[in-house]
Amino acid sequence: LDALRKDSRAGGVLASPRLGQLVPAAAGRATWAGTVSWTPDFAARAAAATALMRGQLGPAAARRLVRRTRARFILQDCSQTADLRRALGTVLLSQRRYGCATVAVLAPRRR
Repeated sequence: LDALRKDSRAGGVLASPRLGQLVPAAAGRATWAGTVSWTPDFAARAAAATALMRGQLGPAAARRLVRRTRARFILQDCSQTADLRRALGTVLLSQRRYGCATVAVLAPRRR
């Protein structure tokens, strides 16, 4: 969360459901699936984020999901260990582990 707060690039976060509710307060960023009361269609968003982070989406579906979220970052918690590089390809600019959590940076959306 600290890395997201300190990163100067603009953009929201696609986080695992477990961490999504912490992102706004701890990192100062919008999250695609945060708290149940603030997130439209929370159950569907949480399920989609979980599927991505568990490696249950093929590459095309994974890329469509991250583009639809308009997120600039992905935050995986310690229980979500899918290889995002394989699923996202060139959409994923970089990723870095912090203990067992991972922060990935996504390429900006092309217009």
